[in-house]
This record gives sequence, structure tokens and C-alpha cells, in this order.
Amino acid sequence: MLRFFLLLQFAIIALLADSQCPRKYQLMGEGKCIRPVFMGKYGRLGDLMSIGVKECKKDGALLPIIRNELENTMFNEIAINLTHGQYIDPYLILGMVCNTQTHLLEWMDGTQATYSNDLYLGFDCVPSDLRVYSDPYKNYWFSEGADYISKNNWTVVCVIDLNSPTPPTATTSTTASPVMPSDDCGEYEAIADPADATKPCFKV
Repeated sequence: MLRFFLLLQFAIIALLADSQCPRKYQLMGEGKCIRPVFMGKYGRLGDLMSIGVKECKKDGALLPIIRNELENTMFNEIAINLTHGQYIDPYLILGMVCNTQTHLLEWMDGTQATYSNDLYLGFDCVPSDLRVYSDPYKNYWFSEGADYISKNNWTVVCVIDLNSPTPPTATTSTTASPVMPSDDCGEYEAIADPADATKPCFKV
């Protein structure tokens, strides 16, 4: 009987935790609401990243942003757990985009990429057209061009950080459009920055 009540208590706690996340998201890691877009997907890195960015925008979410070694370990575990170990090297596409003004990679929320898991990020991202992804099993990051097709399976997830100053709640509309820059971005993807509506265009 005691075991039953303990299991019930854990189930209630888990249910309350998940209720903090919008519909279709599940609470994983430290305050991260996660929604898988692709798991074990074959295709071009650039194409799948662009689709992931657009899908995440619908919810006001972002691709994974990793600021330190602890978060890197957490996202490694999330990617492995989501794919249930059924894929070899489930490559996780990270939320790094090219700032066409500074010509440097930065995170989708406009913050500087100060952590890179020892991957060199000082290159000019405009002509190189590189994207960044993580190999969770090897705990290593790679940079490849948009046309790169891996023999491994791509994993794309949307992330809502409940620890951010204004995280969406379970009652937040998942169809609201993000703020977009007023300029025409042409062939570039416009990434909304909630703190700055004049955010420049980015290549993703």
C-alpha cells in the first residue's frame, strides 16, 4: 500500500511539472520544455534546420541553446532518451545561426556563443555557410555546410526554457507569430529577438 501511494505521489508531481509546458511539450532536464520535430530523420542539414526553425517559431520556441558543459551533458541525455537508443549517433541540430552583420555564429536568441564544446567558431559564417550539430554519444560538436547529408539520423527538437525571464506557459497560444524585422530578408531567415524588434536577418 505504501508503495502505491509513493508511486501515485511521483505521478502527480510529474503531471504538475508537465503542466508547466505548452501542449505537445514535455518537461525534460532542468526546466526545459521539449518537443521533438524529427527523430532519426535522413536529409540535408540546411533543409532540416530551416524546417526546425519554422516549426519552433510557431510556439515561440528555439532550437537547443547550450551555454555551458552542464547544459551540453543535459541535451546529450535528452537526445539519447528521445531516440531510445535505437539510432546510432542521433545528431542533434543546435540553435546557432549566422549573424550577417558580424559574420559570426551566435545563438538564435541573439546571445554570443561563449561555449562551443571546444569547436572553433571564429570563422566567417557568411561565405562558409556552416551549421553546428552535436553528436550526443561522442560528446562532440561538428560544423558542416547546408548541403551536408549524414549517414546518421538527424534529431531536431524545439525548446522552451522555463528559466528564462518570460517563458511561455501552458495557456500561451502556440499559433501566435513572433515579432519579425521590418526589412525584407530576401534569401535569409528572419529570427525574432523578443528584446529587439529590429534584429537583423540571419542565414540558417
